[in-house]
Formats: sequence, C-alpha cells, structure tokens
Amino acid sequence: MKTIFFTSLIIVFFNNLLFCQTNNFKSETITHQLVSEEKNEYQILITLPPHYDASKSYATLYYLDAWWLEDIVKGTYNLLHRSKTVEEIILVGISIDGNELEFNQQRTRDYTPQPYDKDVMKFPMSIPLESGNFQITDENSGKSAAFITFIKDKVFPEISKNYSIKKEHKAFIGHSFGGLFGIYMAFDDVALFDNYIIISPALWWNKSQELYDKLATASQEDKREVNLFICYGELEGKSITNTTNRLVEYLKNNELEGLNYHFKSYEEEDHVSVLPESIYDGIEYVYK
Repeated sequence: MKTIFFTSLIIVFFNNLLFCQTNNFKSETITHQLVSEEKNEYQILITLPPHYDASKSYATLYYLDAWWLEDIVKGTYNLLHRSKTVEEIILVGISIDGNELEFNQQRTRDYTPQPYDKDVMKFPMSIPLESGNFQITDENSGKSAAFITFIKDKVFPEISKNYSIKKEHKAFIGHSFGGLFGIYMAFDDVALFDNYIIISPALWWNKSQELYDKLATASQEDKREVNLFICYGELEGKSITNTTNRLVEYLKNNELEGLNYHFKSYEEEDHVSVLPESIYDGIEYVYK
C-alpha cells in the first residue's frame, strides 16, 4: 500500500513538473521576524500560492515546527495543488531560526500546557540530540498559554495586515508536542482555528489530566465548530497510541456539538515516518 502511495506521488510530481515548465507554477516564501511579549524571537514563513492575487481572499494553514517541517509541508501542498486536488491556500510556518537545542527548547516551552510534573509522570524526561540530551523540567515547559497569546495577538495581525486572507478559514498542523498543543487548543473556550491536523500527539504529557476536565466542559457548552483529523503510526510507542486511542474513544462516546473528527492509523509507520503520508491526507481532508 505504501509503495503504491509513493509511486503515485512520484508520477504526479513528474507529470506536474513537465506541466509547470510551461505554466510557471512557483510559490513565493516570505520571512517575517516577530517577538513575543516575553521577548522570545520567532521566524514566520509565509508561502503564497502560485499566481497569488491580492484582490482575492485565501484560506490559511498554520503549521508548527517549520524549523524542520517547512520543506515537507510546502512540497506536499504543491503536489496537491498542482494536481487540482485542493484549493489555493496561504501556508504560515511558525518556528525559530536556531540550532537543534534551541529548537527543542522552543517547542517544549511553547507547546506544553502545564509544567512537566515529575511526581505525576514518575520519571525524569529528556530529549536525545545529536550533541547530547535536553533535560525537560518544570521550569522550561508549560508556557503554551503565552504562545497562544503570541499567535492570536502577534501572528494573526501580521498575516492579516500583509496578505489577503479569509479570517474565518484557518487550519493548523501540529506533530508530537505540536499535536498536544493543537488538541488543547481545539477544545479551548475560544478555538483559534477551524480545522486541526493532529499527528502523533504527545497526550502522555502529565497523563492529560487537565485535558479531560476541558473535554467535560466542552461537552456542556455546545459551542465547538471544528474539524479534527487525528492520526498516528502503528509502530509508535504505547505512550502515543494508547493515549490517542483513549481520546478517540472518548470522542466516540461523548458527542460534542459542532465537532467533526476523523481518525486514522498508518501501518508500518513510526513517530517520524508517519509525517509524509499524514500531512498529505490531512491537507486533503481539510481543503479538498
């Protein structure tokens, strides 16, 4: 199945490469530098659709971890767009311009909803790097509320000021810690996005104790209008698969007004290899 999928991608790519030689399909990417109220610096990458026309209005797709996902998100969208599968959209990548350690420090700080609770988790947590390990503590994590404010008060106004967008048509991609961040946002009192592509969410974080309190509130408020694409690779650890299955089972048994969700597991894929196919399917799910 995977061989057929990637063979199809190659065929589409080369067919459209020949087509583009005479039609000048080219996406332009512009870089913006923004600083949060906490003085954290971010790099915002805006990729315009081919033949961008400021007299039109475009839906937007915001994706985290542009530090390493920029190429795959842009490439996947270009394939889908050139094959006439999805509508024209503006891509907005959010990350930093730094090294591997700084990248992991940023995403751990910004995407986690509470400080790491070693008493709840029962073990110390670290991320392996090429040059050692990054130790996660309660001091360098749990700042997602400030990051949400940064997106709402800094990123959104910057995009709407400079580009022609549909303010009500915003989608989000988050992977791992980014998926954790997206899940909490999707069920927040005021959801920032209409559509969420959630890949391998790290719902093991502090055992998701606050998430299910939030879901119980969401069940009573009847004001959720979101579409949720959620997935993982079947070769991922149980910390990802079991906690995601628990969430999907909760959504199945507790109908939330206005919520549409689709769950998919990918055979023979792990925490990283799941990305190409899931990003493709997620974008197609939202924008087809």
